[in-house]
Amino acid sequence: MSLSIIISRTSRFFAVSFLFFFFLWTPASWGSVIVFDTVTTAGNTVYLKVYTKKGFISQGGRRVSVHTDKTFLGTILTGGDGYGYLKYTPQGVGLKKIECKSGNYTGEGLLLVLEKTEKIILIEIEGTLIDSFLYYQIKKDASVAVNTLSKEFIIIYLSRLSRIFNIKEWLQTHEFPVSVILPQKGLNTLKYLHDKGANIYAVIGSPALIKAAKDFSDHRLTFEKTKSGAFMKNWNDVLKFFKNSRPPA
Repeated sequence: MSLSIIISRTSRFFAVSFLFFFFLWTPASWGSVIVFDTVTTAGNTVYLKVYTKKGFISQGGRRVSVHTDKTFLGTILTGGDGYGYLKYTPQGVGLKKIECKSGNYTGEGLLLVLEKTEKIILIEIEGTLIDSFLYYQIKKDASVAVNTLSKEFIIIYLSRLSRIFNIKEWLQTHEFPVSVILPQKGLNTLKYLHDKGANIYAVIGSPALIKAAKDFSDHRLTFEKTKSGAFMKNWNDVLKFFKNSRPPA
């Protein structure tokens, strides 16, 4: 890897961090009850995950009641590290709101239940969407493109910084479609989705992510030139790619 590429990626990392810190940090990011988004397929068991804390410090031993669609699912007692889990097997499909309450504090997350035949597109937030707002040629029509794709595919966002910054608020502000945000852990995240039976149709992200996705998806797109996937100049190129990748009627 050339020095110029390393400098370019390092500069972009600091630019993204700057943008997140000044525009995405909110007190809500540090709420007392955090509910993690997750994904599964219909009839496949999933563990709903919560985290309780006080300020910046983990606070275990707290009881958390869990509801979805006003239906009580159970109570979690968080461990000493603040984390707690509830085993749940959903039957119906769709995007479900998970509401958790501990004392006077509440938190919300999303559970996406998929049909195994539904095609999903993974979009890495830091590798594509945030970059879109740093480079005008990529920024143009980003939210329009993702909303267009969401009419035909299930969108799942991936992020390395979702626990620190209020990314959901950023997505809403910029009119991106609502969906789950999963931690971007490269191969581990891809394996998790594959093991749950998710049909990963395409991945849009950084060269590192699309390289990791080579055994999970034939459609891998990036805004950086790499041998691991298709290079896109902007989001209009992305839409053209999917239009051309459709099988003939």
